[in-house]
Amino acid sequence: MKVRCTINRDNERMTSTATALMDRWKKAKVPVELHVFPDGGHGFGMNKKGKSCDALTELLAQWMQRLGLLGKS
Repeated sequence: MKVRCTINRDNERMTSTATALMDRWKKAKVPVELHVFPDGGHGFGMNKKGKSCDALTELLAQWMQRLGLLGKS
């Protein structure tokens, strides 16, 4: 199992929850990657909003490439 978590700091509760989960996954030796964007709002993702979270799709593609989940580019 490999885990990727992406959140934004617009919601402080989610930030602390995600970092706690990351600590648990790391302790369980589960490969994990966490991205925390300073903005994004609820439900950010594939739609460009002119915010830092717009990098999400590129970061996701890079992560999937490293894990061999995508074909070679």
